[in-house]
Amino acid sequence: HKVLYIDHGNVGTVTASQCRSLDNGLEATPPCAREAELALVRSRELNYDEGVEAARALASLAWGKELTARIHAVEEGKMMVTLYDPVSPVSLNEELVKRGLARVVSEREAGVFGRNSQEEAVKEIFEKLKETQEGARKERRGIWVYGDVGEDDDERAKY
Repeated sequence: HKVLYIDHGNVGTVTASQCRSLDNGLEATPPCAREAELALVRSRELNYDEGVEAARALASLAWGKELTARIHAVEEGKMMVTLYDPVSPVSLNEELVKRGLARVVSEREAGVFGRNSQEEAVKEIFEKLKETQEGARKERRGIWVYGDVGEDDDERAKY
């Protein structure tokens, strides 16, 4: 049986013998996990090497740490966030872009997103992410190793 753990949102497979009824009163406890997406950036899906590398990098940046999430908007029940580690001067979103493991969304998509959130803050974050992406592109990091990733590449790679 597949189970969804509502405390952290992860999924697991268990046998029926490993399941038991909830203790009295626990069924009234609301789920702690909330679906979220890193704001203003995209990475490749897990069926691409770069997608797996991005997932591993995010896990290493976030796992076991107490992070702060800046929630910019909620779209279709999903929070759009920028994650911060208090010991790092840059957000996790920016760090993934810096490593060439994520790229910044288009101006159009950022504009639509900005209208649904705190627009000035989003513009500032978006501009910083674009600068960071340009640095990764010039240094040919991650997805930029073979040069520019164009719009056609985006469609095929499903960022």
